[in-house]
Amino acid sequence: MIILLGFVNSLVFLLISILHFYWAFGGKFGAKEALPEGLEGQLPLMPSSIMTNTVAVIFLFVSIFFAQRAGLWDIPLPLLVEKYGLITICLVLLIRAIGDFKYVGFFKKIKHTLFGGLDSRYYSPLCLVLSINSFMIWYFS
Repeated sequence: MIILLGFVNSLVFLLISILHFYWAFGGKFGAKEALPEGLEGQLPLMPSSIMTNTVAVIFLFVSIFFAQRAGLWDIPLPLLVEKYGLITICLVLLIRAIGDFKYVGFFKKIKHTLFGGLDSRYYSPLCLVLSINSFMIWYFS
C-alpha cells in the first residue's frame, strides 16, 4: 500500500513540477486557470519566472522524496528530512486544502471565478487526497 500511495504522490508532484517548468519558460496553457483572481478579475499574485521555477524545483524534490519513501529509489536523505519530511508535507497540503479563507481552499470567500470553481472542484480536493496519502505513508512506515 505504501508503494502505491508513494508512487501516486510522486507521479502527481512530478506532473505538477513539469507544468510549472512549462509556465516558467513561457508556456501559456492552463496558466490563467492556475492563478486566483479577485472579484474584479485582478490577480492578487503574479509570480515571476524565478518564483515559478523555484516552485517547480520544490515540487520535483517532493516527487523524488515520495519515490524514495515508496522504495522506488534508494537515496540517502538527511535524518531530519527522513523523520519530519512526510508529516511536514502532509500538514502543508492540509493547510492548502483548508485555504487562506479568501482566494484558495475549501473555505475561500471568493468562489465565483474561474480559479475559484476549479479550486473547489479539483485543486483543494487533490491537496486533501495528497495530504491523506502522505499521512498514511507516514503512519504505516
